[in-house]
Amino acid sequence: MDGYTEDEFEDEAQQEDDRVVREETVMTSGRVASVDRNTKVCQMLSQMADQMNSMSSRMNNLEQRRSVEAAHPSRHLSPHTSPNITNIP
Repeated sequence: MDGYTEDEFEDEAQQEDDRVVREETVMTSGRVASVDRNTKVCQMLSQMADQMNSMSSRMNNLEQRRSVEAAHPSRHLSPHTSPNITNIP
């Protein structure tokens, strides 16, 4: 065996096995970290999309109210006024 004793050959083989295991562990932990990051990013994007949908819905409701108020000014009621009473300071 090219000048190797059997013990030296086994030691070298074990070292190579250990190196491969370390490399695979690093690669796997890198993939796990990447998946964790991707999962967190997806969760954040999902939350942002929910917030955007909620804001869009609120804006649509406001637009509908404004268009109703513009078409029917007498329907505009605030807590401080009524259609038949004007506020006098």
